[in-house]
Amino acid sequence: MPNPLTTLSNAIASRSVLTIRGVIALLAGVLLILVAWLENDLAASVLGPTLVGICLIVALLSFFAGRKTAQSLTISLAIRPASIDSKSTSASGTLYSSKPVAAEVFIEHGSIPPTFALGVITKFSSNAEVLESISIRTSGSHQTFGAFPHRGNWEFLGAQTFLTDPLTLSERTGFVAPRSTATFRVEPLQTLYPWSIVSSVERAGDTTQISTERLGARLDLKTYHPADGMRSIAWKIFARRGELLARHPEAASTPEGTVVIFVAATKTQDDVAGAAVAYARRCEEIGSIVISGALGSTRIVTTANDLLDLAIDSAFDASVDRMIADFSSFITAVIARSPGGIVRKIAIVVPEFVANDYAAALKSCSPIANNSNITLLLLVVPKEENSTDVEQHALRAGSWFFEPPDKSIIHPKNSDRAIDLGIEIGGER
Repeated sequence: MPNPLTTLSNAIASRSVLTIRGVIALLAGVLLILVAWLENDLAASVLGPTLVGICLIVALLSFFAGRKTAQSLTISLAIRPASIDSKSTSASGTLYSSKPVAAEVFIEHGSIPPTFALGVITKFSSNAEVLESISIRTSGSHQTFGAFPHRGNWEFLGAQTFLTDPLTLSERTGFVAPRSTATFRVEPLQTLYPWSIVSSVERAGDTTQISTERLGARLDLKTYHPADGMRSIAWKIFARRGELLARHPEAASTPEGTVVIFVAATKTQDDVAGAAVAYARRCEEIGSIVISGALGSTRIVTTANDLLDLAIDSAFDASVDRMIADFSSFITAVIARSPGGIVRKIAIVVPEFVANDYAAALKSCSPIANNSNITLLLLVVPKEENSTDVEQHALRAGSWFFEPPDKSIIHPKNSDRAIDLGIEIGGER
């Protein structure tokens, strides 16, 4: 059963500027006044009114000063990267998730009573607290530190304020909107892993122009036609079987083709998003065309820079609940953008360890690919050594084709093993 005195104190504090300490002091003063009245106690008659008077004075000061401060206070914010050791600001303006940042909080036109302090907690997108709270006594510039927990476009919403007296008997809360809107772009670190390049789109040999496009080796056979020329005849087969066949190029599927990437990174899986962007840049460097999409968005993009923007823009919407819908929309859009070829493989960038709901959503993507005869190739990002995530489901040997990096702790040397999620995937590798 709750303490009646505590319940009464909380009720009074929630409806006034007094803190719990202030409520207790006020009740103590009232009790001392009652004792002085009943017992004619000299000490109680002095202490009781004194405590009540102090509580009432600081409550009135906090109320009026807090209202005046809320009306006159303006706030703005500037954020730069900070060093981990010295917390000194860096010259580079790029902000990375989970990396220390230093912020300058500018407080202007504030009216703070003497000996009072104004506590400020900055608020960002989704009402998140990114920076350490600061306590200020004068207007001007104040520095604080913190880190953005994940990638995204973080909008500065304003600051929660707490005006308190030296004894913390009173507290006046409020919210100050920023003087001007500010949005901070936070990128994931881009780590390149030694995955092989996945050629995703095939085009039949008879639909390509030999003089302008790369073709596969002349391994496929067909009945000889005079237009094929003498050089294309398979003479060894003719000598054994007496059948006149001609060799022609197999379907083109070269590393210099089209690479289709789906980034299955949730809001907090920045290592996955960064690895996908680095992989897309590598594909572009060797001349591949990149078509990619990301969890949290139905858009598809065609450059690594656009993929970085997409991964950042979609971060706050990137949840496991959207996996099936976003992946289905992605496949439909990719097939629509490839009228001259057939999409055979899609690389899905995934984390090494995933939660059970993530694994279940990934399994559900298999029938979507199977209906289009597409093989899903998983590019596995190894778990960070200092990660504290709960390892609920490890991606290991089974029926999913995958390409782990050489330094993956799953299969350090073998990139042709498979991942067991208990499903079957359409298409052949």
